[in-house]
Amino acid sequence: MIAAVVLCFHLGEAPDGRLLDFELYYATTPFIREMLVIYLFANAVAALAGTIACWNWSLAIRRSVVRDGVAAGGWSLRVGLVFLVISFLVNSICSMAKIAMIAASWTGREWHAFGRWILIVISLNGLVAACGLLLPVVGPWLAAHALRPVRDFAALRHLRRTVRPSPSTARHPVLLTAPWHSSPEQHLMHRLTNLHDWMLELHAFCSDDVRERAYRGARRDGAPEPEPEPEAVAIGFAAMFAAAAGSRRSGSPSTPEQCVRASRALRCAETEYRDLMIRLSRALPSLAGAGK
Repeated sequence: MIAAVVLCFHLGEAPDGRLLDFELYYATTPFIREMLVIYLFANAVAALAGTIACWNWSLAIRRSVVRDGVAAGGWSLRVGLVFLVISFLVNSICSMAKIAMIAASWTGREWHAFGRWILIVISLNGLVAACGLLLPVVGPWLAAHALRPVRDFAALRHLRRTVRPSPSTARHPVLLTAPWHSSPEQHLMHRLTNLHDWMLELHAFCSDDVRERAYRGARRDGAPEPEPEPEAVAIGFAAMFAAAAGSRRSGSPSTPEQCVRASRALRCAETEYRDLMIRLSRALPSLAGAGK
């Protein structure tokens, strides 16, 4: 087909450069009209093949995620492939529509308005294709540096409500705040720092026995999947800090032995599970619902 396009263009005459309406302008020119049909048909077939290939690829990724539970390439690759499927399909349809438009001109009918609409659709379709190509590249970075910090920041609200001291009991009024224009990672870091300070203030009211009972209960009843052990650990600490917040309000500190054991257990858990505070915060609403 490439050779046929080159040969037809060599044999035909196309002296005027028509950037916007090349197909309609030369639709009845000998050899150029054949060239137009050949390259539009080839483009439609290639775009249709690209549609099928990208769709099958996205389905294969979905099956691997369902089977293995791991998104190799992540959501960005799948979404990018869906964008490419749409772009290739529209490209194929527009190519066939141009062939119909050229065939109509052979019978004396002019579809100039239709050609302008096709030009607009093709221009917009280029943006769809660009999104499909850029998402797999930009998506992982965006997820790691924007979407995940925002999600974790929101998830910590339950822990913040639990451990935040009241104005009457706060020992350190200093509260780290990031400017509104800071990155999501900066906001998350400031929230984690504040939560760590408030959790340290609660250590005098923490009881390791409460943590141990809640942990064993979560293991016995079956902690949520897919990671039951980390979830059971988080449930144990969530119960401990919820009880500590209540003890602080009533002014009933725990024994020094309980506080030391609780502090040691927290340090070990934070070393083993880097996302312990996120899991802990997400476990708090379930404890409140169970208490009701």
